[in-house]
Order: sequence, then structure tokens, then C-alpha cells
Amino acid sequence: MQRIIICSPSKNNIVGGVERFCYLLKDILVNNNFNVEIVSKEDIENNIFWKIFKKIKGLDLIILGYLLGKLANKLKPDLVITNGLYGFSTKIKSINIEHGTFAGASDKIDKNIFKKIIRKYIWGYFEKLAVQKAIKVVAVSKYTEDLIKKYYKRKDIEVILNGVDINLFSKKDKFESRKIFNLPQDKKLILFVGRLSYQKSPEIIYELAKKFEKDDIFFVFATDRVLNWNLKNAIFLLNVDYQKLPFLYSACDVFILPSKHEGFAFTLIEAMACEIPFVISKVGGAYEILEKTPELSEFVLDNLNVDEWYNKIKKVLFLEEKKLEKIRKIERKFVLENCSLQIFERKYLNLIMGIIK
Repeated sequence: MQRIIICSPSKNNIVGGVERFCYLLKDILVNNNFNVEIVSKEDIENNIFWKIFKKIKGLDLIILGYLLGKLANKLKPDLVITNGLYGFSTKIKSINIEHGTFAGASDKIDKNIFKKIIRKYIWGYFEKLAVQKAIKVVAVSKYTEDLIKKYYKRKDIEVILNGVDINLFSKKDKFESRKIFNLPQDKKLILFVGRLSYQKSPEIIYELAKKFEKDDIFFVFATDRVLNWNLKNAIFLLNVDYQKLPFLYSACDVFILPSKHEGFAFTLIEAMACEIPFVISKVGGAYEILEKTPELSEFVLDNLNVDEWYNKIKKVLFLEEKKLEKIRKIERKFVLENCSLQIFERKYLNLIMGIIK
């Protein structure tokens, strides 16, 4: 049985996109008779170097990436799958998965020179090592492919879009879904799923929530922590079980993702599979959507102007049912044709089998 090690930042796969990717890929490989193990920071908690450096901002990620690669070497697999810089030090043949690139993210989100030095020139350097030494590099979107070519000078890249289980993620009854989470039945609900990190524009989301407060429209946050926001219309749901996520998407009226930078968010394709209308920023997987479903282009915004987002979200909330049904069908069709788990599985199995053989 062929053995594969996957290097992941964490074993918490609830709100992290990279972590979710790792577990999704592991399940597929295990079901196809591979011996697969995910290694992450939880596996090196007792390492003296990790204990020393994990509290030092900037060095923590490098040490984590280095130690995961060394741990992968000790396990002597047939193949290592690295994600970003995680596992860059491995000497085993590897596939590198790029979810957006640190260098590209830095140019999008870093205004502080210290943060730019860390993300672009330090983390980016070690991520570039992982990219250049890998047998094969995979980008999760064409947007990410362009970033790899620009910053890391690798040309032979394969684009494999993130995948979603279309049987699990499908439209559910709205009334019953709201009962599961004890959500108000008589309110319009705007949904955000994921970590409220800087790249997701929490400052924009807060301003939007304040504007919608006067409309008596609620925001639902499926995230990892409650923020101390002075909002009367915010509902925080912490660490929602993965199996219940389809019901949460189905319970709400519009999904938003005002990201400054993305590779290809799982939450977006999960929402589309559940047929919930969206308003998103023009980054990452949005370019795939614009290319393949231009009918949805009006819901992809190329700026983070609060008033424009407010007006667009409000328009979606009050669309007539006939228009909503059309949007739902287009979204579901996009996922079926481009991001189904079957497509994801086939492409990764072909890639991995080709390298191992």
C-alpha cells in the first residue's frame, strides 16, 4: 500500500480552508486504498524548537513548515503533499498545493511594512522553495496560477479547483434549517462562514452589519470566535459541525465574502451547491465564476465600498422569486460541472498515480 503524508497547518478542519482541503483529499485517497496521514502542529507540540519559536510572530510559520517537512522525512512515505510553505524542508518527492501564495496575499492586504517583509519576503521565500522543489505544483484557481507564475517563477502548473460533496451540500428546507440553529423565522439573514481574519475584511462586514441594523436584517457568523462588536443584529455560531453546514447555508438568504485575497474559498462553492445567492469580491475563484457563468457577474464586486456592498446585498435580499430560482440553478450547475467531488477526486488521483508510478 502506497503511503502519503499531507502537511497541514492544523488538524482543525472546521473553519480553515487549507485544513478542510487536507481532510477532503485524505478521505479520497484512503477510499482508494492509500495509506494517508496528516501531520500538523499538533504532532510537534513537544518539539523544543517549536516551543521556543511558536510565540515569535514571523518565525512561527517557518519553524512549523520546517518541522513538518522533517517529520514527513522520518515517516518515509512514497509521496509528500505540501500546502504552501508547510513541509518545505522535505526531501521526499512532493506535490505542492498553492491556495493563494503569501507573496500575492501580501501585495493585496499588507500596508504595514513589517507585515509585508514577513509575509512577502520571508514566508514567500520559503513558500517559493516548496514550489520550486516539488515534482508538481497545483493551483486551486487560475487566479492562484497567475500568482505562482508572477512571484515564484514556476510555469508548469496544474489548476485543480477545490471540490465539494454535492450530495451533502444541497438545498434544504429553509424553515426546518432555521429551527436547527434556532434562527429567527421572520427575518432576512445574511451569512458569513469562516475565520474573521483581516483578509476577509471584518471591518467592512462590521460596517455592513451596522447599516443593516436599521433595516432589522440579521447577520449570521459561522466562525471560530465571538467578536466584541456592538451589534444588535449579529448571531454568532461557533465551530458549526461540518455535516450541519448545508442546513446553515439553506437557512440564510444571501452569502457574502468580501475578501481582499483568496485562492478559491470552499465556503463559496458550498454556498453555491446549496443554492444560496451570493455577493463576493473579485478575487480568487470569482474569476472562474465570471468566466463560466457571466450571468452572475453582477454579484461579483471589484471594490470594497461599503455603500455599494450594502446596496447590492439589499437588492439580492429582495429579488423576485423567479430571478432567485434562475440564480440558484446557475449556481448549482456551476458546481456540478466544475467543482464536484467526483471531478476533484479524478484529477487528484490521476496526478498522484502518475507521480508514484
